[in-house]
Amino acid sequence: MSSTRHTVVLVRTPGRAGSTLTMQLLASSPRIAFDRRFPYEVRHLAYLIRAAQVISTAAGPSEELPFPWSQRQLADSALNHLGPLPGRSALFDPARRRRAVSEALFRIFSEELAENAPGSTHYAEKVASGDLVEHARTLTRAKVIYGVRDPRDQLISIMRFNEKRGSLKFGWRAGDDQLSFAKRLCRQSRRYLDAALSAAKASERDALLVRYEDIVSRRAHTIERLSDWLGVELTDSVVREQQDHLAARHATSLSARQSVGRWRDELSPEVKDLFERELGPSLQAMGWQ
Repeated sequence: MSSTRHTVVLVRTPGRAGSTLTMQLLASSPRIAFDRRFPYEVRHLAYLIRAAQVISTAAGPSEELPFPWSQRQLADSALNHLGPLPGRSALFDPARRRRAVSEALFRIFSEELAENAPGSTHYAEKVASGDLVEHARTLTRAKVIYGVRDPRDQLISIMRFNEKRGSLKFGWRAGDDQLSFAKRLCRQSRRYLDAALSAAKASERDALLVRYEDIVSRRAHTIERLSDWLGVELTDSVVREQQDHLAARHATSLSARQSVGRWRDELSPEVKDLFERELGPSLQAMGWQ
C-alpha cells in the first residue's frame, strides 16, 4: 500500500444534493488541494482507479465493446485509447495486476500532489459512485463526506435543472413525469440513505453525514463541524464569491434558502404520498418532516 502525507477527502452525494456547495466550502482552505474549476468535477483519483480497472480487465471473444478494439491496434503509434486486455490468459492474474497498477499510479499521484501543491495536507474530489470509495480505500485511508438532501426537494431541483438546461440528466428519461421519476428516485434514495447512515454510524472518524439543508440554513455550524472533522479551517468565502456564478449556471431557485422545502408547493399530492409510503422512516431519521 502506498503512503501519502495527504488526507484524501471524497465527497459522495447523489445528484443535486449539495456536492458543489460542499466543494466550495473545501475550496476555502489552501490546505485542501484539487482543481478549482467550477463545478469541481475534475476527477484525477477516479481516473487512475478506472485506468487500473481497464488495464487489468480481459474481454471474452463474445463480449461487445462500444468501440473497435483488438490486439492489432496496439501496433498503432497514434493509439489514443485503450480497451480491456485482448483476451483472457492463464499467464496473468488480473486482480494482482489491478493492485499493482493502482498502487503505482497512486504513488505518482501522491508525489505530484506533494510537489505541485506545497503546503497542502488534503486532497478532495467528488465521487460519482460508491465503488470508487471502496477502491480508494484500498489505496489510502480516505475520509468520506456523505452529502444528503430531502429527496422531495432533490426531485424538484432535478426537474428545474433539466428545464433550465434543456437536458435529461440525473436519471431523468424522455417521457418521465413527477410520478414515474419519483418511483425510481425512492428506490435509489432508500439504498443511498441507508448506506450513508450506516457508514457515518460505523466510523465517525472516516465518514461524516452532511445535510444540504444544514449547509444552507446552519452554515456556520456546518463549517465548524467540517473544520473540526478535517482538522483545517474552512469559511464560506468561496460560496459568497461565486454566488452570482452559481445562480446563473447551477442554481434552480432564487436563493439557496428558497430551495429548501419547495416540494410542499411543487409536488403533486400523489407524489407526496409516494415519498411518505416509500421513505417515511428515512425521512424521519434524517429530520425531514
